[in-house]
Amino acid sequence: MPEARHHPRIPFRLTVDLFRPTDTAPQHCLTRDIGFGGLYALGAQNLTPDQSVRVAIGTGGGLHLDGRITRIGSDGAACEFVGNSPASLEVLSTLLTPNWDGENLLEGIVAMAPWYRENNLAGWMRLTSLVTDWHRLTQPPASAESSS
Repeated sequence: MPEARHHPRIPFRLTVDLFRPTDTAPQHCLTRDIGFGGLYALGAQNLTPDQSVRVAIGTGGGLHLDGRITRIGSDGAACEFVGNSPASLEVLSTLLTPNWDGENLLEGIVAMAPWYRENNLAGWMRLTSLVTDWHRLTQPPASAESSS
């Protein structure tokens, strides 16, 4: 099946909450992958294609986006981001392409902290691990230059 996405996704686990218009409580899920155009929510249930959802990304729902379910899988659902404000998309862009060179780990943690609301040491240790993995996954592989 040809790729239908307009934006590539990267494999990354983030906490997301999905809200259907009739829900009083969110579905707590994890992303399998995420990109500018949408995400795949692991653990999403009782959704149907073309159903509108509100997506809260990050612990504590730091970023809220409107979405539409595009595909249902055995382990979750694919959600396309639709009808969001330029400001929300700019925040998503900052989250997906952090302006961090990977040199100072603390700078990376500070860049990601607004979307990861933790108040204990274990949470901050997880964030440190996530930031390290994020940088590794989002950077192009180092060119194989031979040292002569």
